[in-house]
Amino acid sequence: MMSFLLLASAPLSLGVEAQIDAHDAIVVRADSGLSSESQFQAGSLAKYACTLTVLKLAEEGHLSLDDRIGDLLPDYSGPDAQNILQRDLLANRSGLPDDLLPAFRADPTIARAHLSALEASNRFAAGSIDGAKEWSYDLGNWILVQAAIEQVTGASLESVMAEKLLVPAGLEHTRLSFGIPDLVNSPEPAAPVRPLPPFLKCSGGLVSTPADLLRLVDWAYSGGLAQESLAALHQVTTEEEGYTLGGRVRQVGGRMLSWQTGSNGPYKTQLVYDPATGEGWAAMTASNSAEHMAKLRSEWLERLGEQDRASGVPLPRLRENGGRGKD
Repeated sequence: MMSFLLLASAPLSLGVEAQIDAHDAIVVRADSGLSSESQFQAGSLAKYACTLTVLKLAEEGHLSLDDRIGDLLPDYSGPDAQNILQRDLLANRSGLPDDLLPAFRADPTIARAHLSALEASNRFAAGSIDGAKEWSYDLGNWILVQAAIEQVTGASLESVMAEKLLVPAGLEHTRLSFGIPDLVNSPEPAAPVRPLPPFLKCSGGLVSTPADLLRLVDWAYSGGLAQESLAALHQVTTEEEGYTLGGRVRQVGGRMLSWQTGSNGPYKTQLVYDPATGEGWAAMTASNSAEHMAKLRSEWLERLGEQDRASGVPLPRLRENGGRGKD
């Protein structure tokens, strides 16, 4: 059972900071007028959440990471559909050209187009793959991820993620959205926000809080996901980026940390979590700057290092299932 302590002091302008300890206690610090329930756009943390959803679907036999996109999406028109695996999309390594951003520049109204994910895949992510193009952080990958989830389940991405992820993890203040979402008790953003089309929910449609994001990753590593899924989250697919599937890991002071960041205009998100101990830190802001968050993250990491040096006890290793398991 997680517990909360909300502190009045708030070093993060227009933002909220949260920490979780090894006993699942969460401490939250919020700027004036904000609270632990204040919502923000989480940017690319949506990619991480959609990846966890895919992994859960794989555990249940709905799909496999090695399924070919042509098999998952029979109506997808890309000429190389049989040469792209689901895991390639999650790793940003499909080799597909970036046709979406040029289309946005030519016609900004696309941001408000109500296309299904499959329709958008055929319009913006159906070019021939470039075998020499390795890792590329293109949105087309994630349009296809959304389309595949909806195809194999026959349900909307929102309902699938709620059933497989948000409800089991107890995320009461997290949802998927598009356009310019209404946010609970959120500060006025420091810069204009671009609307998000409905086919980009896996790219940046997650609305959440720092405490909920910590709950999400803690759930995954505390029994929410199986060993094979957690192993996939730890397997680096692009070394120079530290990228695995849907996010990153980073080695810091002997700890292997889940290392996630997100951005949608003025909304910035950062999260680090130690799967071995269950300790983590997250922050979200609407200030249009990640600099102060990065400083707070460094301070938190330094405190962890001081604890390690003071204890003189070797860091715990991951359990066989890749996480802490259930207490």
